[in-house]
Amino acid sequence: MHLPWFLAIIVGVVLQLGACSSPQNEVLGKWESADKEESVEFFEDKTLTMTDSRNDTATGKWALLSDGRIKIDLTFLGMPIPPAMGSLKGETLALEGGLWDKNRAGMVFRKAKK
Repeated sequence: MHLPWFLAIIVGVVLQLGACSSPQNEVLGKWESADKEESVEFFEDKTLTMTDSRNDTATGKWALLSDGRIKIDLTFLGMPIPPAMGSLKGETLALEGGLWDKNRAGMVFRKAKK
């Protein structure tokens, strides 16, 4: 007779855990550079697309590393680009390496408004 209360408690705990934000969920979605010249969109299947103001698009894969950084591997016109590393702080994503290695000191993206 106490089983329904027990099930209700378990369902409540599971729903609360599911509502918690994980680092992966924080990465998902579209991010834009401050000048809105470039954007990057992260998908649940660990793929991403990066688009610039000319609509040139690079595709790739991303991974959340154990230290919290994000590793990005891009391909543009069938050619691999050196990996980039990212760090996430709230609504800010900073990328270094890869496209941002030699000519730029990195790039900062902000979560795009829906």
